[in-house]
Amino acid sequence: MITKAEMEQLREEIFSDPEKLAEALYEGLPYLQNLAESLARQHGKAQALSYYSLMGPHVQKFWSNIAKLMIHHSKQWDENQTCCCVLSEKGMEDLIMINEYMEVLLEDLKV
Repeated sequence: MITKAEMEQLREEIFSDPEKLAEALYEGLPYLQNLAESLARQHGKAQALSYYSLMGPHVQKFWSNIAKLMIHHSKQWDENQTCCCVLSEKGMEDLIMINEYMEVLLEDLKV
């Protein structure tokens, strides 16, 4: 069983480094099932996936880009006002742009 202190240290380590976050997203965290493999089984024909470090550069880059977007987005939050979170104006502009781009990309991929 992982202790609260170990979890905090792991969280700090993972969320500060895009490559570590990408690997965690791909392989899963100690308390989370392997996300990439679960999705590949559910939506694809894979039975099992290899470890992140054994995957090719394109697979690693895909997950790394997701991690970088998540870290970028997390930095765009302003200080809470009363009891709610406030996304900065720049953060909202970025989010709108990313969502518009992703909608076009997903349409092109016929997803």
